[in-house]
Amino acid sequence: MRVRKFCLGICLGMTNTILACSGPNVQEDMIYAMAVGKVSIAVQAIVFICSYRWYRSIRTGPGHPIVSLMMLAIHPVWYLNAYSGDCGMGLEMLSIGALGLSIGLAIWQFEMTKKVKDKLP
Repeated sequence: MRVRKFCLGICLGMTNTILACSGPNVQEDMIYAMAVGKVSIAVQAIVFICSYRWYRSIRTGPGHPIVSLMMLAIHPVWYLNAYSGDCGMGLEMLSIGALGLSIGLAIWQFEMTKKVKDKLP
């Protein structure tokens, strides 16, 4: 009895995994996830450029823009695709997370350099 339930659970789990990317509006979801990834990396590139220009103009304080550049280099849009796995949900979520982290780092850089600049004579 337990073996049957176990096998049934495994078969149902495999069926859900296989059919995870099927159903209505799947193509639109994948296109949307790819668009979110591309917009996220474009905004993250703009954040890096602003961070770099801010760092070059101030030249004091913490927050080197190399961290933002590394975030841009390991962005999920480079290695995740929407055509396999979860129909792009991972790409979408990780892209938004990477963008949020990049913006948070840029805000931290601006605030810290502002504090350092205020302490200078």
